[in-house]
Amino acid sequence: NAGSPSARDFATQAYDMYVQDTWKMRPNLTLTLGLRYSLERPVYETQGFEVQPELSLGDFFAKRLAAAFQGNNFSDPIVINRSGPANGGKPMYNWDKNNFQPRVAFAWSPGGSAGKSVIRGGFAITNDYYGQALAVDWDLNNTLGFTSSDNINANTYSSDGSKPLAPLFTGFSQDVRSLPNITVPNDLVFPLQQPLDNGERIEQGVDSNLHAPREYVWNLTYERQLPKGMVFSASYIGRAARDLMARRDVTAFNDVRDPQSGMDWYTAGTTLEKQRQQGVDTSQIASLPFFDNLFPANLVSVMNNDPGVQSDCGTDPSTPCFDPTWTNTQMFYGMQSRTPSNPYAFFAGNDWTDAQAYIDSVLFRNGFPTRFMHPQYGSLSAWSTVAYSNYHALALSLRQRLNSLTFDLNYTWSHSLDNASGLQGSTDGYATDAFIVNPIRPGTWYGNSSFDVRHNINADAIWQMPFGKGRALMSNPHPVAEAILGGWQISGIFRWNTGLPIFSPYDDARWATNWNVQANVTPTTPIHPCPTHSGTPKLFGGCDLTKIYQSFRNAYPGETGPRNYLRLPGYIDTDLGLSKSWKMPRSENHQIQLRWDVFNITNTQHMGNVDGSRTGFGVVRDPALRGAVPPDNWSNFTQIQGQPRVMQVGLRYSF
Repeated sequence: NAGSPSARDFATQAYDMYVQDTWKMRPNLTLTLGLRYSLERPVYETQGFEVQPELSLGDFFAKRLAAAFQGNNFSDPIVINRSGPANGGKPMYNWDKNNFQPRVAFAWSPGGSAGKSVIRGGFAITNDYYGQALAVDWDLNNTLGFTSSDNINANTYSSDGSKPLAPLFTGFSQDVRSLPNITVPNDLVFPLQQPLDNGERIEQGVDSNLHAPREYVWNLTYERQLPKGMVFSASYIGRAARDLMARRDVTAFNDVRDPQSGMDWYTAGTTLEKQRQQGVDTSQIASLPFFDNLFPANLVSVMNNDPGVQSDCGTDPSTPCFDPTWTNTQMFYGMQSRTPSNPYAFFAGNDWTDAQAYIDSVLFRNGFPTRFMHPQYGSLSAWSTVAYSNYHALALSLRQRLNSLTFDLNYTWSHSLDNASGLQGSTDGYATDAFIVNPIRPGTWYGNSSFDVRHNINADAIWQMPFGKGRALMSNPHPVAEAILGGWQISGIFRWNTGLPIFSPYDDARWATNWNVQANVTPTTPIHPCPTHSGTPKLFGGCDLTKIYQSFRNAYPGETGPRNYLRLPGYIDTDLGLSKSWKMPRSENHQIQLRWDVFNITNTQHMGNVDGSRTGFGVVRDPALRGAVPPDNWSNFTQIQGQPRVMQVGLRYSF
């Protein structure tokens, strides 16, 4: 029933089997073969609260790409149907019945030095489990099918006086149906369908073409037994993952191509943006065949005569918003270049997707074919298995497992790269590491993984102090001496690693490529962090901050900017523990332990995340051309890594 809440009940069934055989080919050579097979039913909602698009969102996106290559805009609606077993429909995603995961490994001990060396290697194909988190995410965040909403177009309201102010929020029980610009439908028929009205809706979905992500894992290890109970090992570890889970905008604005000239939008738009960043006047912009071939010959006339454009300009209807002599190319350029001679440019800077959306809306209202935006959704973020990653590492280890001292010393030199680093459980459809900003060119988002750590050293040790019964010193002590001096133990953990990547500076209020997510700015000279800890800690506080700020340029159409190329300061931490144990006099199986632990004993604090707001890490329009000065909070750190020094004392009785 419309307006009534409903509980969801998700279910699935999963089956796994594994077979393995070990073959001792020689006394010093062992081969192991294994095969795992997994089968999991697509997650479903038992009561029938389940829908999916009639055409999978992956196929829908492919049709948009194919149409754009021919100069067209695939504008067929996304039709939502009931799905799942309760409705006799298709599953949320297809069954994945080919998840065979073979494994092979060997261990070989060369004959020298009494078999103290061993070489091990292995290779495996694995599949990720998926589905459960997607179902919950889909239920919490999508409005397709069973949720009725009315979206007000972007830029309807404004706080700068150019548009009316939005209504005030008065409380969680506020009657939103009575707010202006809200249309309440009289009758609702489920599953709901969105109209083709250029409503610029922002939604989320799931591509039913999902399949299990594949990972190829291999390693090779040399291990050597050393004197005094020590063992050394060196390993190469590799991992290549394909078809990983990631979000992408399946209604991303088309990179439409002009079949006559062969020029696409990214090329044409970049040509204009480069001139805009140089301050070229609109009258000096030469015509590009792309705009002449794909748009009405009288585009400026269509714009000037549109009532919506006149209303946005706020001028007398007899006064045209734009110069009537402009060519189509100049019309597009003029939308972005606000100057005294062109005061009605709606977007100042590289906000090209808003210009695309605006011109598409005018064409739509006047009966002309649109080129960029899908008329049903402005942005539709969908989970798809389209991401990929690569990982390589060298791992060295030295271990001691003898007498009263036990320790591990490990070093890893590694590099992880991918084009999406997020998890399936991330609930924000756009502002996460799982989102690929330009799905038309997903390779441009390939870079350091968000969790990439290039160098990592860690060590742990436990030392049973050599005093007391059975120890090297005072091995047969008086009970009083044993109670005071025996049973002491020191333990410690040390960790040091280089810094994690951090998100990149971005266009602060302009959307060059993705209509809903800003692109990163591109450095014009090499940029390296120079963090400060005194005063107001900043990522670039130790450099000429203004020079750094002016060393970025805004993104061109189609660009996403470099990803994860800046890094936070490294991390170091030392934890120590001191404990004393007493065996109870009547039974050695009963014991009391007093323990004192100190975490981050040096109280070392390295800075963590940076202010991600528009003034905190955004970059204004044309910072170098205009001599822009960074805001006071630009590149400010907002938190530390880890925690300050913490001490704890515990008393434990075991039996």
